[in-house]
Amino acid sequence: MRISRGWSVAVFPAMLVACSPSLDWRDVRPQDSGVTMLFPCRPDPHERSVRMAAVDLRMQMVSCNAAGATFSLVYVDAPQAAQGAPLLAELRARAAANVGGTAVARTFLVPGATPNEQSAALRIEGRLPDGRRVIEHAAFFARGLRLYQVTAIGETVSPDAVETFFGAVKVVPA
Repeated sequence: MRISRGWSVAVFPAMLVACSPSLDWRDVRPQDSGVTMLFPCRPDPHERSVRMAAVDLRMQMVSCNAAGATFSLVYVDAPQAAQGAPLLAELRARAAANVGGTAVARTFLVPGATPNEQSAALRIEGRLPDGRRVIEHAAFFARGLRLYQVTAIGETVSPDAVETFFGAVKVVPA
């Protein structure tokens, strides 16, 4: 994973809005992810096997906690192009099911991403297993066979932090 503290001129205005002592924004390019983005803290990598849409997949994730919220990037590879939309739909459904909430969707476009009818950003209000109220912001997109989920979740998540986090996602040329 490559992490740099250099600021992009295009991102700097959004960063001023989302600055806070508990958010230390940094440019991150998770190894082999195919994207670069800003994280408000130093993310740690994780990996596990999951079964989705009757397919066994290797799920990779980088995540960190800051300002009472968890920020993460998840990515998996669909075995075939025809499985991309169903797998992205399952990622969306699981995001809502994980907090037992109802999702409100809006358009989410990442320059360079592959068009997919399941690409969207969701705002989900729900509850954690311990009953605490939670707000989950999750965005989904694809590039080729790679499927992505970007998430900011917490009891409260700053709208400015969500905008900075989601707005800085960029597909890296192959």
